Amino acid sequence: MAKNKNDQYVQTNVYLPRTVKTAVKIELLKQERQLSDLVESLIREWLEQRGVIVGNPRGPDSPPQL
Repeated sequence: MAKNKNDQYVQTNVYLPRTVKTAVKIELLKQERQLSDLVESLIREWLEQRGVIVGNPRGPDSPPQL
């Protein structure tokens, strides 16, 4: 199911320098990844470092997207 159709996901906006956005877009295209997957994994890692446990919206048996 697409994230925009999944009620477990919400849209969030961030402001980035144009050069950062361009560089990350290029690298993600090379890896066939989406920006939302990168941001989610970075935020989850940050939360885990602080002892915060967050459930997986794809279900408990789904592997995290890297």
